[in-house]
Amino acid sequence: MPHQARADPDQAESHSGELLRAARAGDRDALNRLCQENWLPVYRSVARWAGTPAEAEDLTQEVFVRAIQSLGSYRGADLDIPYRAYLLRISRNLVIDRWRARQRPRSSELKNTDGCSPPSTGSPTRTAMYSGSASCAA
Repeated sequence: MPHQARADPDQAESHSGELLRAARAGDRDALNRLCQENWLPVYRSVARWAGTPAEAEDLTQEVFVRAIQSLGSYRGADLDIPYRAYLLRISRNLVIDRWRARQRPRSSELKNTDGCSPPSTGSPTRTAMYSGSASCAA
């Protein structure tokens, strides 16, 4: 079996840094290459949490949208933080935000705890839920 040489991590970070500088200067080709080189690691990081491959692709796209929007304010290069680590942090935060949103009950699912009946408008199920409730004193 032939031995494959691995890329030098320092050289890869240097290449990524050059692309990042060019992308920040407005070079669309550099931005495109930067996204292409980091797409798979970002996709893999969100795919573990996504329900479907389509959702993983949507999350991956959202990561890159957020990263591109904040490209001008990215300061990780000054701190020797690889751009890929920055992208993976965005993906982690996005997944956490999505998870939290799924855990939060919708306002229509919240129970009425003040003892008031809902207005007469609404779904039959909602009206039936509150049919035994006391009316609010006005």
